[in-house]
Amino acid sequence: MSAYSISLKRLASELKDLTKNPEVQSYFQYENSGNDEELKQFCIFGYLLPRTEPYKYGSYKVRIIVSSEFPFKTPSVQLLTYIYHPAVNDDVSKPYFCTACDCSEWMPSFRISRLIKYFVNVIDQPEANKTYCLMNAKAKELFDQNRAEYIEKALAMVQKYSCPRPNQSTISLKFAAKQMIRKELHFDLKKFSQLPEQGFLRNTFRVISHERNAEYVIATIEYYSLVQFLSKFKTFDETV
Repeated sequence: MSAYSISLKRLASELKDLTKNPEVQSYFQYENSGNDEELKQFCIFGYLLPRTEPYKYGSYKVRIIVSSEFPFKTPSVQLLTYIYHPAVNDDVSKPYFCTACDCSEWMPSFRISRLIKYFVNVIDQPEANKTYCLMNAKAKELFDQNRAEYIEKALAMVQKYSCPRPNQSTISLKFAAKQMIRKELHFDLKKFSQLPEQGFLRNTFRVISHERNAEYVIATIEYYSLVQFLSKFKTFDETV
């Protein structure tokens, strides 16, 4: 369906909301939009930006399909990036979350950004299982029985599959350092869980942006504290 089958005024208003509204930009990064020749539908591409750990360390690409019946029919939100989460099926090549849960609440007056926010909230709150369709029972079981192990596994999937976080002025230095030393500990979950939570790192990276490129610069690392901790496992080469 062509965009011309949809109210151009309404569509323009939706795109303005997605690209200019600061609140929307806090949880969604617009990429592009246009007619999809394969689907014969108007599609919007962008990235979900969750705000809770461990999902906040990545972004997750989605395709929003807007039918010719919009706004009377709910847009379809398709997940293009795998997320380890009870609401997402356990198929890395074809990630999927059910959009039916929110369809009954859709009204023509609602904006597309409201639907996007719903899915961001679902990602942020795995414990709120009444707000989403259960797609990965094993993930939900792990979340309920061993929260620390669930977070560790979800974090590993974020590191492996998520997209870079766009337009972020600061990121956690402690998280970045842990990414680095995970390899030093050979991904041993028991050892990794013993990493100190506070005191051996400062809090942030300073981000320097040059047009579209971002150069991440470490502000400060309390280096010897880190070396001292890793030396317990004899895995860290201080000469590197």
